[in-house]
Amino acid sequence: VVGVVLPRYGADISLKHKFLNNKAYCTIRYTDVFSTRGFWIDVDVDNWFRAVSYKYESQILWFGLGYSIGKKSSGNKKRKAIKNRGGDAM
Repeated sequence: VVGVVLPRYGADISLKHKFLNNKAYCTIRYTDVFSTRGFWIDVDVDNWFRAVSYKYESQILWFGLGYSIGKKSSGNKKRKAIKNRGGDAM
Protein backbone atom coordinates (compact mmCIF):
# COMPACT_ATOMS: atom_id res chain seq x y z
CA VAL A 1 0.00 0.00 0.00
CA VAL A 2 1.47 3.31 -1.09
CA GLY A 3 -0.97 5.68 0.58
CA VAL A 4 -4.03 5.82 2.76
CA VAL A 5 -7.04 8.04 2.06
CA LEU A 6 -8.33 9.29 5.39
CA PRO A 7 -12.10 9.42 6.07
CA ARG A 8 -14.12 12.35 4.76
CA TYR A 9 -17.01 13.82 6.68
CA GLY A 10 -19.21 16.88 6.95
CA ALA A 11 -22.59 18.08 8.16
CA ASP A 12 -25.27 20.00 6.27
CA ILE A 13 -28.51 21.51 7.53
CA SER A 14 -31.68 22.37 5.61
CA LEU A 15 -35.20 23.64 6.17
CA LYS A 16 -38.27 23.34 3.95
CA HIS A 17 -41.47 25.34 4.27
CA LYS A 18 -44.65 24.52 2.32
CA PHE A 19 -47.37 27.07 1.57
CA LEU A 20 -50.29 27.73 -0.84
CA ASN A 21 -52.06 24.50 0.21
CA ASN A 22 -48.78 22.54 0.02
CA LYS A 23 -48.41 23.38 -3.69
CA ALA A 24 -45.43 25.72 -3.26
CA TYR A 25 -42.35 25.41 -1.09
CA CYS A 26 -39.15 27.22 -0.28
CA THR A 27 -35.96 25.64 0.98
CA ILE A 28 -32.80 26.91 2.57
CA ARG A 29 -29.68 24.77 2.93
CA TYR A 30 -26.29 25.44 4.49
CA THR A 31 -23.52 23.03 3.56
CA ASP A 32 -20.57 22.03 5.74
CA VAL A 33 -21.81 23.70 8.91
CA PHE A 34 -18.60 23.03 10.88
CA SER A 35 -16.15 23.66 7.98
CA THR A 36 -14.72 20.15 8.18
CA ARG A 37 -15.11 18.96 4.59
CA GLY A 38 -11.82 18.19 2.87
CA PHE A 39 -9.62 15.44 1.51
CA TRP A 40 -6.56 13.96 3.23
CA ILE A 41 -4.01 11.36 2.10
CA ASP A 42 -1.03 9.93 3.97
CA VAL A 43 1.67 8.61 1.59
CA ASP A 44 4.55 6.42 2.81
CA VAL A 45 6.98 5.14 0.15
CA ASP A 46 10.52 3.88 0.90
CA ASN A 47 10.90 5.85 4.14
CA TRP A 48 9.48 8.96 2.48
CA PHE A 49 6.34 10.20 4.24
CA ARG A 50 4.06 12.91 2.98
CA ALA A 51 0.70 14.12 4.28
CA VAL A 52 -1.45 15.70 1.58
CA SER A 53 -4.51 17.75 2.45
CA TYR A 54 -7.07 19.63 0.39
CA LYS A 55 -9.56 21.93 2.11
CA TYR A 56 -12.65 22.69 0.06
CA GLU A 57 -14.53 25.98 -0.05
CA SER A 58 -17.61 24.09 1.01
CA GLN A 59 -19.64 26.43 3.19
CA ILE A 60 -22.43 27.49 0.83
CA LEU A 61 -25.89 28.90 1.53
CA TRP A 62 -28.53 27.71 -0.96
CA PHE A 63 -32.06 29.03 -1.53
CA GLY A 64 -34.73 27.24 -3.53
CA LEU A 65 -38.32 27.76 -4.60
CA GLY A 66 -40.65 25.17 -6.09
CA TYR A 67 -44.22 24.74 -7.19
CA SER A 68 -46.15 21.52 -7.84
CA ILE A 69 -48.34 21.44 -10.95
CA GLY A 70 -51.09 18.83 -11.34
CA LYS A 71 -52.45 16.16 -9.02
CA LYS A 72 -50.34 14.17 -6.64
CA SER A 73 -50.70 10.40 -6.86
CA SER A 74 -51.32 8.59 -3.61
CA GLY A 75 -48.71 5.91 -4.29
CA ASN A 76 -50.87 3.30 -2.52
CA LYS A 77 -52.21 1.66 -5.68
CA LYS A 78 -52.13 -2.13 -5.64
CA ARG A 79 -50.32 -3.86 -8.48
CA LYS A 80 -51.96 -6.73 -10.27
CA ALA A 81 -50.22 -10.08 -9.91
CA ILE A 82 -48.69 -11.36 -13.14
CA LYS A 83 -49.56 -15.02 -13.71
CA ASN A 84 -47.19 -17.38 -15.51
CA ARG A 85 -44.21 -15.14 -16.24
CA GLY A 86 -42.87 -17.60 -18.83
CA GLY A 87 -40.71 -19.68 -16.50
CA ASP A 88 -43.14 -22.60 -16.38
CA ALA A 89 -44.33 -23.32 -19.93
CA MET A 90 -45.20 -27.03 -19.43
